[in-house]
Amino acid sequence: MIRLGKSKFKRILRQGLTWAFALIVSVTSASGWAESTINHLSFDNQHQDQGIWFEFKQQDRRDWLTQFSEPKKELARSAMQLDQEFPDYTIHWGMATSELQDMSHLGVSFSDISIYGFSGNGDTNSTIFHPFDDVDKYHFHGGLRQNYDYSGFRFDYRLSRFNKFTLTQATINAQGLNKRSAYELGWQGEHIQLSMMQIDEDKSYAGRVYSIGMTLGQHHVSLNRLSADNRAGYTGISFLSRTRSGKDWGIHFERRTNPLYQDANEDRITFTLGFRLNTVPRFHADEPDADDEAQTQQKKKTNAMLVGAGVVGAAIALSSGGGGGSDNRARFGSQQQAARQVLNDVNPTSIAQNREWGGYIYRNADGSFSATNAIQGTATSVLLPSPSNAAPSGAVSTASYHTHAAFDPRYDNENFSPQDILSDTLFGIDGYLATPKGQFKYHNVGNDRVIILGGPGTLATGG
Repeated sequence: MIRLGKSKFKRILRQGLTWAFALIVSVTSASGWAESTINHLSFDNQHQDQGIWFEFKQQDRRDWLTQFSEPKKELARSAMQLDQEFPDYTIHWGMATSELQDMSHLGVSFSDISIYGFSGNGDTNSTIFHPFDDVDKYHFHGGLRQNYDYSGFRFDYRLSRFNKFTLTQATINAQGLNKRSAYELGWQGEHIQLSMMQIDEDKSYAGRVYSIGMTLGQHHVSLNRLSADNRAGYTGISFLSRTRSGKDWGIHFERRTNPLYQDANEDRITFTLGFRLNTVPRFHADEPDADDEAQTQQKKKTNAMLVGAGVVGAAIALSSGGGGGSDNRARFGSQQQAARQVLNDVNPTSIAQNREWGGYIYRNADGSFSATNAIQGTATSVLLPSPSNAAPSGAVSTASYHTHAAFDPRYDNENFSPQDILSDTLFGIDGYLATPKGQFKYHNVGNDRVIILGGPGTLATGG
């Protein structure tokens, strides 16, 4: 006979009830409400959290409940902070590290004023310690997995016991990318936290971030809004609550829009239900807990994981593209979609000028596809650079595209020429063709077959 301790029995019972809830939701949803899946089950050793995340979705992408585009990442991380008090001031030192991120700070506090210098390095894909770590880093750009380093300062001025003003500046550098500068103005009150950031890239505006949080007892509501200069945006609204018995539940809604990547536009809603082993809520870095003097003094210290991390993370999310204007390239969910769009745009000009035009399709770091600018050729050919040199840094050329100018009875310009096929084969990439009649054709280099993707009139001809 197996005996279970009281605490262990309660823990197993809570987990069993949670799984039962998941099963009930799945069965109920399958009967006609919406398809339901368990999106995420985690146990975080750092925060001692465990819970189940449910994702509700419908098959039609036009509906407001849609599937997640990428799984949530979990990173093992650790932090350390030391605070040495002297009669007239306090020295602060802290560091935090994860698999893809290292950061540290050194600061000094005089009465109600604190000044910090911070620096660090990391990876574009890192789920770093900032309020926007759930934002898809590739939503705002084609993506480039790039190592970066940053440095900056933070100035804190405590206006009263529960009110604090903050000013943060950071500079982010990465090889092959423009230098980014980020600025944050923040205010933290007893129950409300406000923040506004601006991101500049090479002295030009790149985007803004607005963040609002409100804490009332065991309940916390937050709103985060990120907007880029190309009108791409992210809005997230969260409500978190904790019962006296330590149970957590919440709801999160987010909207993504990007005029350059229509496949990424979606609205999501996520319901969370879980149990937390520790009993102290940590909704915000400077959340008031009680009124005793020791905790008041603790509020003067800044958590090692948060100094400068918010403004750096926002800058990386908004402006970490491949450089050279690649952030402004339209992105498509497939290679064929990208080829069809660029050929549809350039084919009328090609026919009108009786000149061939061509370029490359490339795969971005986020898995989407884009096209290079079309290059003008002659009436019978177009000279393209090597595909390895045509794509932006961090991207890979996967196919060529070109047109066949205007109709000419001397040439079979409704079909790939032998030279077209040979060129694709030598470079090991696929090929796409737009013909004078508007046919859309594809050369699959893998099996050396030519496929008609669309007959006459499929692509624009301008006639």
